[in-house]
Amino acid sequence: GPVDICGSGEDEDCDGFVDEAGCAGVGTWVCASCAGASDTNPGTQARPLKTINKGLVQAVTYGFNKVYVANRDATTANIYAEDLTLLPGISIEGRWVPETPWWRSSAVRTVIHDTTAAGLKIPAGIGRDTVLEGFEVRSAGGLGGATVASAVKITSSAPTLRDVWAGGFVPGAPAVATSVGILVSGTSSSPARPRLEGLAADNPGGATDGSVARRLRAALGRLCRAG
Repeated sequence: GPVDICGSGEDEDCDGFVDEAGCAGVGTWVCASCAGASDTNPGTQARPLKTINKGLVQAVTYGFNKVYVANRDATTANIYAEDLTLLPGISIEGRWVPETPWWRSSAVRTVIHDTTAAGLKIPAGIGRDTVLEGFEVRSAGGLGGATVASAVKITSSAPTLRDVWAGGFVPGAPAVATSVGILVSGTSSSPARPRLEGLAADNPGGATDGSVARRLRAALGRLCRAG
């Protein structure tokens, strides 16, 4: 069953104890800029992983439900250049500061530069318990000749996006004919119902937050939005 994440301050294995000695010496703490960070590390605060993708793998392996992602410091973002696909029941939380112990800062979001035109992907079957929080997300634009680009792509799923800025391209990305901050798609039998809290979305082609919201409403039929 689940084991405690070292240093999380939470009782992941539901045994009434927090961060006990039996936390197996593993975690899902990620810090690209930390000295000694490596995807061969156990993923603790003292020996963090280097990539978010490895954090997701670690979460699946040990039954964790959250990946903690660090900035460089309290006021400087880390940039994670990865192609990310969210997994059911596993949340990703940015804005962490890799001090001892780690803590969260409201000063700056953690940055994801997705390496594909489709951007960060949230596939069918994802529910409310999968949360993307505290990130700025950009796509690779017209990479590979793509004609449509999105920072976040939600397909027939119902994730929670909280405190997320989605839009724009990574530096040097090729131009693309159509671009949106968040691309939502679903069907009548498998609708998309994301929950958006404190969201900022932008279309690099010049669309405003409002136009993106209208595109979301058209795709969803009913937009669940809070904050």
